[in-house]
Amino acid sequence: MAHCPGTGGVPTSRARPEEFLELHADPAVIGEIHADVLHHSIVRSSPKESALERTLRVPRNQTLNSTGKVTSDPPETFRWEIIGGDGPMETGSWVENDCADAPVGSTRIRTEAETSLRKVPRFLQKTAARRVLNSIDSQDLAYLQVHP
Repeated sequence: MAHCPGTGGVPTSRARPEEFLELHADPAVIGEIHADVLHHSIVRSSPKESALERTLRVPRNQTLNSTGKVTSDPPETFRWEIIGGDGPMETGSWVENDCADAPVGSTRIRTEAETSLRKVPRFLQKTAARRVLNSIDSQDLAYLQVHP
């Protein structure tokens, strides 16, 4: 598994990242944030944990199904863990975001991840995981700029 720590500041109030991360579980909105999410359904939900199924578009115009578990302890921690499916991330891969106050008018979001990508050689795992996570971050920031 590739371990990818990262830290970034988001120019928004402390409440906005929490609301935004919760939008990632909304089937009506997730495709606007991440265009490669073709289908999203919630399998089960409780106040702290949800299981969801997604169909994702991957390179070469293929689609893969993924089952994930989202655990939240708002407003600080949001964790996504892959619990099944055919990719692109292996079962057991996870991404966790921790939010904290930053300089006036912004929020610090620390992201940690341990991922293993299917069909990616071991020596390229970290580079590939960073590329995927950076792309996801770029899509998140683009959505936040359009929907402040």
